[in-house]
Amino acid sequence: MNVIWNKERTSIAEIYHLPFNNVRSGKMDEETDEIDSYYYSTNWANLRKHPECRYKAFSPTENKGDDASQIFYYYNYTPGNDYYPLPAYVAALNDINLDAKVSRFHVNNISNGLAPSLWVSFKNGTPTPEQRREVYNEINNTFAGEENAGRFFLSFSDADTAPEITPITAANDSYYLTLEERISTRILTAHRISSPLLVGIKDAAGFSSNAEEIKVAYAHFEGTVIEPKRKKITTSFGYILKLSGYNVRITVIPNTLLAIPEEVVVEAPAPNAPEDQNINNIPQA
Repeated sequence: MNVIWNKERTSIAEIYHLPFNNVRSGKMDEETDEIDSYYYSTNWANLRKHPECRYKAFSPTENKGDDASQIFYYYNYTPGNDYYPLPAYVAALNDINLDAKVSRFHVNNISNGLAPSLWVSFKNGTPTPEQRREVYNEINNTFAGEENAGRFFLSFSDADTAPEITPITAANDSYYLTLEERISTRILTAHRISSPLLVGIKDAAGFSSNAEEIKVAYAHFEGTVIEPKRKKITTSFGYILKLSGYNVRITVIPNTLLAIPEEVVVEAPAPNAPEDQNINNIPQA
């Protein structure tokens, strides 16, 4: 957050949000092990057009002059990371990357219509090692990787020297189904989601029959993941608001999962009630 002190430097006057990806940390002081400055730019790839701005690290005491505009930066302590935190899902980064590659593979496979898994044998003699390496690199660059999925092979030669191309059938037809299940499980686990039902992934049993599982999983996720993060956020904002002159306690009321409204029963007169019946005597809901 961008915290700006008032003219007297006695309290915080303004607070603004800064996108985390636009902030860079200054170097840590070797004597105090503290970071004195942070830098902000809307586009770090083009600093000539978007030059960085220096901000003083948040300090209630060192806020004079140009240091009145500061950056309040809070993140979880991680051994070996003095400047930037690791994401909570760091254990699943490979699986997230794999999921993106599999998705691009299938998109390109459908778009191009083919997925060559071939044995290519050239019948025009044995070339030199340099020529073999050149042919191998050319074929590999043309067909290997998810971006090249579905490209076809084209060859021009005489009948006696035509290359022999043999399709190789996948040994396991359920490979991608197993891979998809593994990817989903590891990504959910890295986010500490104990049940896929919390994110709307249903199993064969159906949604209504798993209501109790959803409640238990939500309570577990709320207590082990959300509540610790909520406490850190409310504590940080409470500290900033206290320096702004507001001695308040911030609390967050969690959402109620699967809240079913109580049934409302309205009693009405019988269809054939006497005309002289007093409407005030009819029980009201």
